Amino acid sequence: MFVHMLLMLLQGSTTPPPDPEPDLLMPVSLAEAKAWLREDLDEHDALITALIGAAGSTIEQQTGVVTGGQRVAEFTYPTFGERLVLPRRPLIEVIGIDYDAMSDGAESTVEEGIWRVREFAGQPALLPMPGTSWPGAFVAPGAVRVVARVGYATRGDVPEALRQAALMLVGHWFHNREAASTGMQEVPLGARALMAPFRRGLIG
Repeated sequence: MFVHMLLMLLQGSTTPPPDPEPDLLMPVSLAEAKAWLREDLDEHDALITALIGAAGSTIEQQTGVVTGGQRVAEFTYPTFGERLVLPRRPLIEVIGIDYDAMSDGAESTVEEGIWRVREFAGQPALLPMPGTSWPGAFVAPGAVRVVARVGYATRGDVPEALRQAALMLVGHWFHNREAASTGMQEVPLGARALMAPFRRGLIG
């Protein structure tokens, strides 16, 4: 959403500024970003807001950490394995696990109490409780579906290093509009270094 909005703004769209509410779902506030950029005027507020959102999306893609507020997400798997690794964190709660039954392909729900949450290499994962096993599931893309709530309650809970990375991304893209308009692929080395400790080998 934010990247689409940003590209429209960079191309001269007259789209009105976004509502204030999305500001609550970003790693840094508009005021923090403007202070970082030393921008006192309001004429670039829509662009800066879009850059903040794009920075949050980039951090999530690079690290798996959701910095843009809590949200409900669905993660899909081709079948049950030894464990189901969730590619986003922090994990707040698992809402439910559905699967296509091996017997007839009918949608079924895994009963609560037969699985537990553990961390592997910093990533949350679901495993069957000792003495139990996952039910038989059809093997196909999306045959197993986990719905979970992920993310931080407030931007103040987001690790400071990632908030700083977001500010660096916003500053880089703001002052290098060509880099931003090509799809946000360019990430400055300082931001990469700040994100590096949060990267995990299990990101999906």
